[in-house]
Amino acid sequence: MSDSDKVIMTTNPEFEFTTWHNPTAHTMSVEVMAAPGRFMKYEIKPDQKQRIPKTYDNAIRTKDKAGVVVGGLAPLLVPDWDDKGTMHAGIADAAHMGDVERDHVARTGKTPKPHELEEAAKMYAANIKLEQQLASQGNRLAELESRQKTSPKASPG
Repeated sequence: MSDSDKVIMTTNPEFEFTTWHNPTAHTMSVEVMAAPGRFMKYEIKPDQKQRIPKTYDNAIRTKDKAGVVVGGLAPLLVPDWDDKGTMHAGIADAAHMGDVERDHVARTGKTPKPHELEEAAKMYAANIKLEQQLASQGNRLAELESRQKTSPKASPG
């Protein structure tokens, strides 16, 4: 490889990649146009990473001038060089409703009607709150047990 080839490869965005992380519990798919009539599909499993050409960064996750994520093909994906960033409320709500709908389908085997989805959202939020309370109680219980093991025992006097 000549030096001029190396310069072209390092300055051409087709040869630069962004590593995207999927922090969600669902497999995320991104289909981008590689050339007219030719598409590339990338799938990233939960908590996995995938390198995708840098030219598609804005298509995958679009931010406004303030740095708020406002759209994209897969706005919930996180580039390695960024934290989760500020997510537009509409995207966050849509992601939450997607989780609610998947949960409802998993429990009932049916696609929910709009009024059922609202009820399912309330139940889903209540379940999350209960899970958080249980986790908190479990942490407090573990802390108390740890203190009991480490505290000096009173000797009979």
